[in-house]
Amino acid sequence: MSQAPEPSSGRWIAPSHAAPMAVVVLSLMYSGWFFHLSMDRFNSLACVLDFIHIDSACYFTAHGRFMWSNALMSGFFEHHVSPILLVVSAFYLVSDSHWFILLFQAASAGLAAIPLFYFARGALKSDLAGLLVAMAYLANGEVHRAILFDYHMYAHFPLFTFATAAALQVGKNRLAMLFAFLLLATQEDAFITLAGVGLYAAVILRDIKRAGAIWLGCAIWAGLVFLVVYPWLGAPSPEAVEIGISPAGVKMETSGFKYGIRYAWLGGSPKQIAAAFATSPIQTTGKLLAEPSRVYSWKRFSIGFLLLPFLSLTGVLILFWPSMELFLSDYEMSYRLLGHYPLLPVSTWFLAATLGVANIRRMAGLGLGSRVAGSLSVASCAALFASQSFFSFSQGALPFMADNPNGISPEVREHGRKGLDVISRIPDAASLAAHPGPLSHLNHNPNAYLFVGMDKFPFTQKKIEYVVLDGKDPHKFRNRLWQADDPRKMLLTGDFGLVAQDDHVYLFRRGAEKKMDYTMFLERFATFMGKSLAFDSRVGALSSPAIPLAPGEYEAEYIIDMKAVCGFGGGEAKVLVDGQTAANMTLDCSSAREDGSTSITLPFVVKADAPAPVSLWITGKGFSRETAFRIRMSFATFIKNVGRDKP
Repeated sequence: MSQAPEPSSGRWIAPSHAAPMAVVVLSLMYSGWFFHLSMDRFNSLACVLDFIHIDSACYFTAHGRFMWSNALMSGFFEHHVSPILLVVSAFYLVSDSHWFILLFQAASAGLAAIPLFYFARGALKSDLAGLLVAMAYLANGEVHRAILFDYHMYAHFPLFTFATAAALQVGKNRLAMLFAFLLLATQEDAFITLAGVGLYAAVILRDIKRAGAIWLGCAIWAGLVFLVVYPWLGAPSPEAVEIGISPAGVKMETSGFKYGIRYAWLGGSPKQIAAAFATSPIQTTGKLLAEPSRVYSWKRFSIGFLLLPFLSLTGVLILFWPSMELFLSDYEMSYRLLGHYPLLPVSTWFLAATLGVANIRRMAGLGLGSRVAGSLSVASCAALFASQSFFSFSQGALPFMADNPNGISPEVREHGRKGLDVISRIPDAASLAAHPGPLSHLNHNPNAYLFVGMDKFPFTQKKIEYVVLDGKDPHKFRNRLWQADDPRKMLLTGDFGLVAQDDHVYLFRRGAEKKMDYTMFLERFATFMGKSLAFDSRVGALSSPAIPLAPGEYEAEYIIDMKAVCGFGGGEAKVLVDGQTAANMTLDCSSAREDGSTSITLPFVVKADAPAPVSLWITGKGFSRETAFRIRMSFATFIKNVGRDKP
């Protein structure tokens, strides 16, 4: 069935080769630029967990273990059904290099502008309008940020969504079905996006036959995934539960399925799933209004797209279903559209925005003539490009990367270089556990695992030879407390000794001596700058963090700016052991040096039977944040701290 005829006002502006060539050039430049930025992050140890999970599954598929992820300790298809990843696995048959998966993502995201151009050109009858819509997509900061966050299959959604719609528009049925198949193969929930493209075929193209074929394919895929594949895969592996890894980053508790809270709203039986889909508009509205951050996500997209999608009822229906999936989730990163999640709805929002501009053009053409209508559509597309570009500064990562959180600073690059030098000392095939940044370079080792604590897998079941920890962790895999606490705990672990360290990347080996651990512990974890705990006109306090110390004798050294302290009437230095004062001294203003500083030492004893938390304090009406604390101990005393948390 052919496309419905356009109104007489829809005069076609003759196409040329200039606009398509411009889109191709821009797409290739975009792909190259974001591939470069992705590799920059990878080499700076700034990758996050999804890259490691997915890359591991692709690599081990090529080497005999279908979709097995060492990082997840389970099959990846138990989390996402993504046959498109077999493309990456095919590459790993001939090479072990990590770059291909990042190129695959950047190229897919960039080349998506080409079919979007053809779709917009066909809908708006203008090369210039099509070019501006494609440029608006390339300027979209949500896409930039998502690509740089990590690798995810959602990055392929725009390419296959736009290509399917563009092929349907010009009647290329076989090509449309091919792209529809590739979209479904991208991820288990792709049928929701593809169903919207089917709606476009039914309402805009008035082609019920092709729309029906698309919807039938969506139903078959959804039934296969949610009623066959997920139930067949069964419960998560004991190792996966032990390390606490799930599709949503929390323990999986959904009975009968293994898709965690991301799809928990669907229910656990075919009847519940059907009912959930039928009532999802009501559920979506209720959840959307339940929390301000959910409303902000809609507002962010709506303003960025200048409300253009809402000028087309079909467009609203197309974008609603993928957006619904995100907002029905209880996973905060999902409904706040953080990380890679904007890649799911962004393709349908661009289709809807294009249909909205088409309605502007059509309505203007009825009363103002085709020339004015064409100019209005071009102006609308130009405004869309301007809006997307403007919001890229706050929501994304345009090529001007200066001071952008998605950018990689020279310091982070240097951190990555030093970290790679540290991990290069690990023998091939050695058993190891590592933080995500280092693990992204080691995850092709079948004996490499994710470090989530000495009391969890792999230490509970395997004899690990090496541990690699990134104390800086550019992507903040764990919160700041854990980030510092993991190396501290390892330094106090008897079975492992520090063998290399550079820029807070630590390499521990089982059985190594503890001399380097002793030096590093005193430098990094027993020396502090003052931290303000409370201050008003009457009282103030500076404190060190509390660290556990074994029973024994110690010295606490304070380096204090006495000008600040004495200017407010003096103060007191004290040592707290398990919350109780173990030593204290009134600060003597007469002891200050010429520069106003002084150094005092307080001996103290930890008398507890087990390691007790120790913190150093200064109290008084005035203080300086330049105050430094240092705990001194002998090597023999340090060794008393060791061996409390053996694997």
